[in-house]
Amino acid sequence: MPPSTSASSFRADKLPGGHNVICGLYDGLKKQNPNSKLYGFLIGTRGLVDHQYIEMNDALIDEYRNTGGFDMIGLGSHQARGRSTI
Repeated sequence: MPPSTSASSFRADKLPGGHNVICGLYDGLKKQNPNSKLYGFLIGTRGLVDHQYIEMNDALIDEYRNTGGFDMIGLGSHQARGRSTI
């Protein structure tokens, strides 16, 4: 399977297991193809709008794996509602 590129962001309420969601996405992408990439938009969709993101890597994922929370990429409250807000 060819490598893929994906991105993730968090918005609104804090829920348990946020880091595990990102870790699961990362693990799945790397299992498909080790050259796949996962980016995280910082502070929710605001990172998408402001072009603020980080590329996930093994060291970052391992640091946050099974820690709960949303500290890895932050939590935002910005709501993207159509092209005018992006």
